[in-house]
Amino acid sequence: DNEVNFSEAVTALLFEPTSRWLFCGLADGQVRAFRQEPFAEQALTGHTQPVTSLLVHESVLISGSADGAVRAWKYDAQLGGFACAATVAVPLGPVFSLLVQQPDSLWVGAQRGISCVSLQTLQPVGSIDASSRVVRLVPYQGCVLAAFADGVVKVFDASGKEQFSHGPLGEHTTNTAVALVRQPHANKDVLLCGQEYGYITAYDIPDFRPRGTFTTGYEGDISAIIDMGSDGIFATFGLSGDVVLWRWERAG
Repeated sequence: DNEVNFSEAVTALLFEPTSRWLFCGLADGQVRAFRQEPFAEQALTGHTQPVTSLLVHESVLISGSADGAVRAWKYDAQLGGFACAATVAVPLGPVFSLLVQQPDSLWVGAQRGISCVSLQTLQPVGSIDASSRVVRLVPYQGCVLAAFADGVVKVFDASGKEQFSHGPLGEHTTNTAVALVRQPHANKDVLLCGQEYGYITAYDIPDFRPRGTFTTGYEGDISAIIDMGSDGIFATFGLSGDVVLWRWERAG
């Protein structure tokens, strides 16, 4: 086992199983890349503010940052490392979420809405303005679920046309983390919306029927929700340092 110490906070994390690279986005704008076999380590520099989102598309690492830029990094076998192949300035401000929407577009969730970038030209080709920052972009049945910090969740088709909007409603007035998970007993998709102060609201998808709101028991904002993909278990992570494992009950 290996342990790596960072001088800056880790703000984004991605493991790419095919190449077995582990990418760690840091608060100072670096992306640190690690591979165990064969061993390799590299610091990818270029961003000037925290790295907020990472994904790999067709062997290209794409990073988004609070500096309002998206960078594409390609591995150069001759150099034995990654090099920045392109930088895209996002017109809607700091970047918080990235999503590849087939066949050839990159959706970028930002401070003032969603910017669509062509993967062919790596240039912005359209935008969706919003009054609240995008927390997460989630693919669903050919559409995109966009969760906003003010508690709103919207559904857009592949062309960017709004199909549905929900919230804010009742106690659900913020979004800090969002995940789509599977409820195995009811055989339904459930959207979990993490909020401030450790609250989570659940909705059956696609009809957005609320299942209710529950709390982790900790006061920190929900920072991440992950479907463990086994036995109906999912995990929530909070800014209080809490990690809680949950399992769907059969009567749910």
